[in-house]
Amino acid sequence: MSLKQKVTDLLNEASSDILHEFFHSELTESTRWDSDEVTDFRKKLSDTGVRFEHVDNYGGEEMGREYWSVYAFHDEAHVVYVKFDGWYESYNGSEYEEWFFVEPRQVQVTEFSRV
Repeated sequence: MSLKQKVTDLLNEASSDILHEFFHSELTESTRWDSDEVTDFRKKLSDTGVRFEHVDNYGGEEMGREYWSVYAFHDEAHVVYVKFDGWYESYNGSEYEEWFFVEPRQVQVTEFSRV
């Protein structure tokens, strides 16, 4: 089974609480995980040989409506990236909507500064 399929199966079986923890960039492999639900998820990851790490996140107060976190899931030979996507509103906070696979891509940005 491919790494992408393993991650798909794991995340499709994960509870909404687990997905929200990823969305809020609160899960790391070194974090102490206290709940039984999170411990069970961690065991499933370990049993399938999948590890993960937080890569990037964006959003929150004064950053507009956009809010997301990206994690890299990897085994010994491969890596896949997952974006946990949602939105933010100052009166409502952040809200998770979905996860999907992404790939890193470098972009060139031109900025104009005052001379």
